[in-house]
Amino acid sequence: MEFTTVRLVLINAMVCGLEVAATVAFTYLPPILLKAGFAESSMGIILGVGPLMGMFTVSAVGQLSDYWYEKFGQRIYFMLVLAFILSLSLLGVIFGHRLALTTEGLTIGCVLLAVGGVVLDYSSQVALNPCESLLCDLLKGSDCSERGFSIYSGVLSLGACVGYLLTAVHWPWGRQEESACGAALGFFLLCCATTMLAVSTLPSARAHPRRPRHLSWAKIDFPCKYKSLPHVVTTKLAATFLFIYQRILLLPVSVCREVWGSPVALWRLFVADTISWAACTSHALFYAHYVGQVVYAGHPNAAPDSLEEDLYNEGVRMGSWGLLLHSMSSCGYVLLLQNQLVQAYGLKSTYRFGLASFAACMMATLVVRNIWLLNVCAAFSGIGFAVMTSIPSALVTEYHADQQAYYFDLSADQKRGSGADFGVLYVGYYLGQTVISLVMSSVVQAIGYPHAYIAFAALASVLAHHQANKIVYSHADLPHLRATYNVLKC
Repeated sequence: MEFTTVRLVLINAMVCGLEVAATVAFTYLPPILLKAGFAESSMGIILGVGPLMGMFTVSAVGQLSDYWYEKFGQRIYFMLVLAFILSLSLLGVIFGHRLALTTEGLTIGCVLLAVGGVVLDYSSQVALNPCESLLCDLLKGSDCSERGFSIYSGVLSLGACVGYLLTAVHWPWGRQEESACGAALGFFLLCCATTMLAVSTLPSARAHPRRPRHLSWAKIDFPCKYKSLPHVVTTKLAATFLFIYQRILLLPVSVCREVWGSPVALWRLFVADTISWAACTSHALFYAHYVGQVVYAGHPNAAPDSLEEDLYNEGVRMGSWGLLLHSMSSCGYVLLLQNQLVQAYGLKSTYRFGLASFAACMMATLVVRNIWLLNVCAAFSGIGFAVMTSIPSALVTEYHADQQAYYFDLSADQKRGSGADFGVLYVGYYLGQTVISLVMSSVVQAIGYPHAYIAFAALASVLAHHQANKIVYSHADLPHLRATYNVLKC
């Protein structure tokens, strides 16, 4: 089936809404938590629990979506449930912030902020797995997979543009944070409805493909007393509960086994993706905080209506403009230039160029103090974000389409679902975020310098650029990979 650019944009509309919601919430969440009285390390724990949960459950969500076939499509239910959870978490952040500003509601407000932040982080990121798996299902067998994931990355960047625009403008009514989060919620719901309508018209989205064979829990023996129930309901519910039960008990072990036992081509991509996302997250999550505290010499814990508080708030707002430029350049690059660069120089050179440009921008951010030059650096760092969100996903789709070639180290009868493949990739995404949130926030609190966030982003992007040499980009890399694998195996 031929997919036009407009149709691909409509299919990916929910991804845009997810990025809008996540961008608005996590631009404001670190300052909101610090202003509510949370310490830097406590803020890091709150921001790290969501990615940690995602790291241990995203593979299960991916595999379960591979198995869960229904008349409306195997991915749709997961997308809708996670969208509902995200909406509730956004409301929790809005009302939690409002209560945290009052003396009598401080405790309840802090609880809502903590829970809402964790759930929002978790749902906004895990929801990308069924969205991306759906796109992979639709593009499988077509000749537009690279274009499809370039549009996916562009729509993701467009969502970040809208989100950062909502945080950068001054809202004339209500509190700035609450107004922006409310607008993000409305935009997200509109995007969800758009995707559901676009997918409902595609017969291939509702198809029932062959179930992956690697799910050991797909066949279950039932006690005699359950034989009278409808077979479909019994099988599906029992398999689902058994799957969740096994994952809860053996969650860390099973996830580690899933990642460690992944095909060698997918493993190499996982390592590079983990390091690059750690760098990207450190910049995206703490850049506005860095500008407010280092460049504008403000402080989040300053007395209300003091000069330090005003400077910090202004720095956060100006940092949001830098992140807006970052997303705009990412969107423009991936939609206008990346495909041409891939055709001219190949995936490997394009991917490494993006990572190198991100590293250079992070190094410049450490030494520049002029806000306009800083925001120019933030804008050019969008090239790195563009390649991180598009090229690994396109490679996974290529791996999945030709498993016999790329997954040569697996048994011939062990077929993997696309949700499982993207689940491994997303474990790296969450692992990078968890390291940043749990480790770097404690480091910053210990040394007292927010510069560490940007310094880590620079170092990690250099390491990711080096690791990108080892990724399998095409069939031409397979002979070397096979030779290396055979040597290590011996």
